[in-house]
Parts: sequence; C-alpha cells; structure tokens
Amino acid sequence: MNDNYTLKLNRYLDLFELEYDKVVEVLQKKYGEATEDYFNEVSYNNFISGKNKSPNKGQTSRTDEGLFCHHVDENIYKSISEPNLAKIQRIPFSSQSKSKLVYCDLFEHAILHAIISKETDGNFGKQGLEAHLFRKLKQWYLNLKYPRYGWWNTCYIKSYLNEHEAEILLIRIAELQMD
Repeated sequence: MNDNYTLKLNRYLDLFELEYDKVVEVLQKKYGEATEDYFNEVSYNNFISGKNKSPNKGQTSRTDEGLFCHHVDENIYKSISEPNLAKIQRIPFSSQSKSKLVYCDLFEHAILHAIISKETDGNFGKQGLEAHLFRKLKQWYLNLKYPRYGWWNTCYIKSYLNEHEAEILLIRIAELQMD
C-alpha cells in the first residue's frame, strides 16, 4: 500500500481483498456483536403472518457512535430492514436475529454492499449501494455537503477521510461493480 495513505484508508482498502463473510467477521471483531435482535421475534412473526400491522424494533441503533446496523443476510434477501419488503419476501426471523447483524461505519457499509453485489452478480447489495450509500458518501466527502449536527454528523466524523482518500475509495467501490 502507498505510505501516503492513512492507516484508516488502508484498512478500508484491505477489506476489498476479503470475501463477504470474512469482512463481516472483521467488523464483528472490531465493533462487537449486536445485543438485541433487529425486530422483536414474536412481534415480527405476528407481522409476517398478518396478525400485527408492524413489528416492534429492537434496540440496535449505534448511530450515537457513528455506526450503522447492517443485516448479514442482505446477500440473500433485499431490504431486510424494511418490514413490508420483509413480509413480501417471507424473510425468516433468523435473518433479523442479533447474530445476523453487524455494525459498520458508512464506508464499511458501502464496501459490504459492493462486495455483496460483486459476489451475487448484482442481484443483491447493488440497490442499497447506489440508492443510498454511494450517493451519501459522494455528497459528504466529494461535494463537501456534510451534516453539521446530530447523529448524521457523528456518522460523518466516524467515517471521515479527506477528499482525496474518499475519491480513491469511491473509485475502488465503483470498480468492484465493474469487475
């Protein structure tokens, strides 16, 4: 790796050398495991079967630390965190369990989705990457329109790279989609 890059950028770039499952392991070691399921199990199962209008969410947010919660099974299901899409796909509760969640900063989240997209030939991961993650990273780190307050600002600071480093990483993410 180039010595001109920060250690942080190098750590991000190193993730591209790993398969999806290994990246998940690295991030679980780095940030620890979730302590609660994404949705309450009884509530979720009742929602899926049509007994509830919506499932109750667990306490999984760590945005106060600048971290996002990523569903590990996003490589086999789309939009797992969206209740109505989970219902349509009949996603089993096991995909919402705490063992199937991993925390990550915004760049790591984009890298996870890029690797999923590559490993599934664009069938999974790509939509979230293009519609949300890549756009947000570009806005914050290249267009320099970043949040100044609240939890979004905490996430921005946690993921911070300078403009040049962010461009390198975003190019690598885009290249992975073309491989």
